[in-house]
Amino acid sequence: MPLTTIGIRLRMLLLGILPTLLILVVVLWMTYARMQTAFEQFGEELLAERASTIAAEIDRDTREAVTAAHVMAIAAEQGFAGRRQESVAFARAVLRAYPQFVAAYFGFEPTFDAAADSAEELPEGATDDAGRFLPYWFRDLNDETQLQLTPLVQLDGLYYEGCKLRFNDASQLDKAMVTEPYDYEGRLMVEQTYPLTDDGTFVGVAGVDRSLSALADKLEEIKARQETAGWNLEIVLLSRLGKVIASTITEVEMDTRPASETPYANILGDFHAAVSLGTVVRAADPLNGEASLFAGARTQTGPWTVVMMMPEEDLLARVREPMVASAGVAAGGVAVVIALLTWLTGSFTARINTAVAASRRVAGGDLTGAIHAEDGDETSQLLRDIGDMTGSLREIVSEVKRASVDLSSTAQELSAASRQQEHAITALGASTSQAAAASRQISATGQELLSTMNDV
Repeated sequence: MPLTTIGIRLRMLLLGILPTLLILVVVLWMTYARMQTAFEQFGEELLAERASTIAAEIDRDTREAVTAAHVMAIAAEQGFAGRRQESVAFARAVLRAYPQFVAAYFGFEPTFDAAADSAEELPEGATDDAGRFLPYWFRDLNDETQLQLTPLVQLDGLYYEGCKLRFNDASQLDKAMVTEPYDYEGRLMVEQTYPLTDDGTFVGVAGVDRSLSALADKLEEIKARQETAGWNLEIVLLSRLGKVIASTITEVEMDTRPASETPYANILGDFHAAVSLGTVVRAADPLNGEASLFAGARTQTGPWTVVMMMPEEDLLARVREPMVASAGVAAGGVAVVIALLTWLTGSFTARINTAVAASRRVAGGDLTGAIHAEDGDETSQLLRDIGDMTGSLREIVSEVKRASVDLSSTAQELSAASRQQEHAITALGASTSQAAAASRQISATGQELLSTMNDV
């Protein structure tokens, strides 16, 4: 349909609103694309930063445990060596002072403290059957307020033999040992130990144990804080050898299992092997297939690996929220613009229609209509000009009417004069006839007189 066949109002709306809407949509789409790209990059950086923050927070608790073991080792080296009673009491005091620990202990080499207090003076459970000093204070599994004493076992494990090997390895600058998670009499836990030395010789260990349930609670606490901040995260904590220490994922049990035996084997394996550390990995969640973001960081103590995962939709939703708000503001602005343009075009076309109606009245010979326009815009000026033109035409018609009346009077006077002249001409004709008749009589009389005279 040609635009010339469309009314001015619709033409203005089409040519004014439609291009504006198209431009607005293009601008919003370009802005959304730029914001999505920028926010995704920012979100990835923020996710990696949060992974590092969580790793630092977990590392703080681990370092606290390692520090407690280190202090126990210093105390044993500086004053408790050979004083078994004080060593037993000190280990018990440490466990009572730190409710986050589930055990505190010393373990000495068989050949050390030969001049120690006699075994008969020690509480039951401070030594093994061979008399080796291995006091292990632990919290009762059913009532953690109750502390019990038993000799250390599994001395060939990481907490003792591993710590000894680490001490003797000159390449290991940090002598603290953080063990792999394991199940000890129904309690999942990790151990933090520090070597005891005498003149540079390994003579035993001091250590504390932490429950994996406490670590899991810590991860849940961190997760809750992140959710409060608007981040729906899942967190997995891996040990130095790649076992799952704790996890906030509830759909599958992964604690103490090697990462390679979990549904997240590939993803966790890459982070544990440091292949993906420092980057954000995009992959489908193996449990639900949802597109997700994964980030990892490593603790200084342990070292442990923290892996975080977040649905990609959560990140995109953060882009949509401001865009929806922007679109709402834009839609409101467009609505206001449409309303203003509708009002403007309505006012404009109403005046145009008034001018058209006035022109048609004039064309039909009606010059009686009055036009009033007080605004100063062009349409008002047009209406005033049409009103002035109508007034001028009305004056011209009045003058023509007056001239017609005068012309009619003159015509009547001319008609009367013509009738008078006609009467005068008729009278003159009659007089002329009479004169002719008289002339003929005179001529006849002359003839008769001449004949008479001839006869005489």
